[in-house]
Amino acid sequence: MATTTATFLRDYSTALTAKLVSVGGTGTPNAAGYACTNSNGLQSLSITEALVGEFYAYAYDSLGDIAYQGYVLLADDTGTYRVDDTLAAFKADATLGTATGGLVANVALLVREETQISGTDADVITIVRNDTVSFTFDVTTDFTGYTGLLTIRHRVTDDELMQVSVTVTSSVLLTVPLSSTDTAFTDLVSLTEFGPHPFDIQMTSGSTVKTPVTGVAVIRRDQTT
Repeated sequence: MATTTATFLRDYSTALTAKLVSVGGTGTPNAAGYACTNSNGLQSLSITEALVGEFYAYAYDSLGDIAYQGYVLLADDTGTYRVDDTLAAFKADATLGTATGGLVANVALLVREETQISGTDADVITIVRNDTVSFTFDVTTDFTGYTGLLTIRHRVTDDELMQVSVTVTSSVLLTVPLSSTDTAFTDLVSLTEFGPHPFDIQMTSGSTVKTPVTGVAVIRRDQTT
């Protein structure tokens, strides 16, 4: 197991923490994230876990606001690997074996470390297209009497990919059951569109609207696509 370095360009006034989510890679990233070192706008993070392959990366500040997001192709060695702004640029780097640069401006994601999904280390859920699945989310507010919606939006266009009702299971638990119809994701037509997209849960009671959960939904292709 080697210490691998990942870098991205983002000058920021405060310290950033980066997290990695597998989009085809192997190995388990540090659930607590990686402290970023800023050197004249070049942010770097040291990875001591044995991570190999494709990973989605996002960096956030002390308030949980996203400062950067992109993709990186890692190897378990002492090399330095650049995080690309977009999946298209990332795929080009992987194919050409050279750093091509980000092709599209960064897209801010609604990712915050405010809650945790039961059985996971962060607000990251994985959905296989056309699958039937259910997710539970721990919350600190009692939402009894509220109505809730989980919405997944396209990471680039902000178009709504899915919206389903949320069930208030108890004072500390929200449940989201998804049917195969819910997870059809008919708007995802290109292979490069799969992967991470931002999601949030919005709870409403009269004029009161709260967003207790935000995170990343990693959408994977099914076996027929």
